[in-house]
Amino acid sequence: MTACATVVATAFLVFRVPLPAYGAYVVLMASQRDMSTSATQSAGAFVAGLVSIAASLLLYMLDIGEPALRIPLMALVMFLAMFASRTERIGPVVFLAGFLLVVTQTLVDQIPDAEALTHLLLWLLLILGVACALVPLVEYVFGRSASAVFEEGLDAALRSPPIEPARADISVRELAALASRLGEDAGTRLSTTWNIATCTTVARRMPDSTGAHLLARAEALRSSLRHPAPVTTSVAANEGTSFDHVGGIRFALKATLAAMTCYVLYSALDWSGLRTSIITCFFVALASTGETVHKLGLRLSGAAVGGFIAGVTIVFLFPVMDDIGSFIVLFFLVTLGCTWIATAGPLVAYAGLQTAFAFFLGVLQDTGPTDDLTVLRDRLVGILLGNISMSVVFATLWPVSTQGNLERIASRLLRRLRHVVASAMPAHPADVIRTGVDLEDMGRLAVIASFEPARDTIAPTQQQDRLHALTRVAAWTLAVPDLAVRRDDREWLCSALGWLEGDADDRMGTYVFPAPRPGAFPADLVAAIATLDARPVRVS
Repeated sequence: MTACATVVATAFLVFRVPLPAYGAYVVLMASQRDMSTSATQSAGAFVAGLVSIAASLLLYMLDIGEPALRIPLMALVMFLAMFASRTERIGPVVFLAGFLLVVTQTLVDQIPDAEALTHLLLWLLLILGVACALVPLVEYVFGRSASAVFEEGLDAALRSPPIEPARADISVRELAALASRLGEDAGTRLSTTWNIATCTTVARRMPDSTGAHLLARAEALRSSLRHPAPVTTSVAANEGTSFDHVGGIRFALKATLAAMTCYVLYSALDWSGLRTSIITCFFVALASTGETVHKLGLRLSGAAVGGFIAGVTIVFLFPVMDDIGSFIVLFFLVTLGCTWIATAGPLVAYAGLQTAFAFFLGVLQDTGPTDDLTVLRDRLVGILLGNISMSVVFATLWPVSTQGNLERIASRLLRRLRHVVASAMPAHPADVIRTGVDLEDMGRLAVIASFEPARDTIAPTQQQDRLHALTRVAAWTLAVPDLAVRRDDREWLCSALGWLEGDADDRMGTYVFPAPRPGAFPADLVAAIATLDARPVRVS
């Protein structure tokens, strides 16, 4: 990533191509863990750029001198882009195309001349083309295949505790995406590996011999990796992922309102340098308030660090640099630090990208290095304005609680586990993988929930206790087919999981779920169910 970004920046500086910062940043955005994903991401980015630039040129013929027409069109495009971003298949491409279309339309305020605008957009298309062609080329020569990344991820999954997914080198969701491209056998191996890691981790945390069965099951699963068992039918095949149209509309409206508020404000102030506020609104909008505030914090902190490095470079280092070689060394070292953070865990990775973006925008202005701090100041103020606008809108208009998302994921997970128990058959690999992804998402959201107002959160210690209990329930429940559990005991467990699946706030406070038959289940499973059955204590 660092080498490609440096090559792009150097080439654009030598040939005096405008907007070199954006070319270097596109490289970071398009680079992924494996060759095929990087190529797909690069192709999607170029197609989105081609479509958006062509559409923007057409719109210039209609609205270049008509703000009353341009502003509603910008709002409509952003609404559609943000709504589409909630879908999985075409969402990313539509989102990127909408983003580029809105940003290029804002250039009219700064460059009212149609010919100059056309030239700038054609330069932007060239920048996208070069960056999106270089990344797959370098990946093809030096990158890793999807199978190699998958194998490495499986090894890492055996070493990292699933109870603490934030510490994992690669997420279960990424491994699941790779497995879907590598075939059914890869999915079976991933589910078996996740089961081994979960059983081992849960068993080792038990003070006595209660976890002996889980350790034995882990060893049996380890041997089955060489001889995979026949795949059963998924009991959660009809689970689906229904799209929440109302939630999508509200999300798109909130993001559009925040962005257009920024646009109207900086247009009224005649301060076009605050265009980064709209970019902020595009890229930090997430489903819940906690996630949005968390990403806002990462963007703000990354921009502050990157802006500080750029400011020091402009004031103290540029005056003593004799040639482009010294600048390349500086650019390479700073970018290397940023990409190191950007390839870290999901809770901090975005800060690395934002540090790089702020640094690029600061030191690569127009066609080369600069001694002007005005542009850097404007862009940092724009990021701050976007943060404030998004925080206010998402916290006041149809706020979505991260805790609510946690409870919905837990309900879906318990329903899936209940179906596995009722079937009395080994869980389908797809069900195991979905379970791993859900637990991973809950671990991430449990941390992010602390960014929400106190009234919407559960005590952090109880949040972690419930997450650990849910992981233990998943480990034991997936092992039930190996325990030779009686039919009536399985029915009790199904009823218990169904009870936990409901909303705790709607339960009768005096009701106590009956205990299972003595000796029917391991004591740790019963204790974990009791932990989940406890009413959550919300922080006041």
